[in-house]
Amino acid sequence: ISAPDFGLFEEEISVDLTFGVDGCLVSSTQDSEIQTGHFSIHGSAAVSAICYVEWLSVCHGRADSDFEVQFEVSTPTSFSLIGSLANTFTGEGTVAIPEIISSLRLDRDGAPYLSISLPYDQQVPEISVSEVGILQPGTYTLTVNASTAFQVGCPWYDCPGEAGNGSSSFDIDFFMETPVAIDEMAWGQVKAMFR
Repeated sequence: ISAPDFGLFEEEISVDLTFGVDGCLVSSTQDSEIQTGHFSIHGSAAVSAICYVEWLSVCHGRADSDFEVQFEVSTPTSFSLIGSLANTFTGEGTVAIPEIISSLRLDRDGAPYLSISLPYDQQVPEISVSEVGILQPGTYTLTVNASTAFQVGCPWYDCPGEAGNGSSSFDIDFFMETPVAIDEMAWGQVKAMFR
């Protein structure tokens, strides 16, 4: 699901696939809005999978929530960026290493200006984001995303089974003192897939 315009984008998508006691549930959410001098960006991506049949059964799930906006700054502009990035995961059995990450990136004229990411780390489930500064004239692209993916399965006979629950999320507010022009490539998107 992609945002049709710059207004409030509130969407949730989920896919639930079950085979007896085994199954996979993937879901993505986003609540974002682009206003003059303020971008409100909130989203999540979650996967829950279980596999307990005896032989050669695999479930792979992936969910994504992505936000991107391009804007132009014509005069030096004060900004503040506040919020948090978070990841969680719990698993049983020999679950493959989960691919769970939440991140934020601000580019100026195609070059990195600010980058913050939180790959999955059981010891650091959440980080606070707090940045202030002055944006010099240029074309900026702000990208925020959450992505969660992992696989569970029973690759051999009499496998004891595997299960996992993971999620990633972002909660970001971006403020600017001076109104800016928004490019038409601004978008938000939520995706959920399974096989």
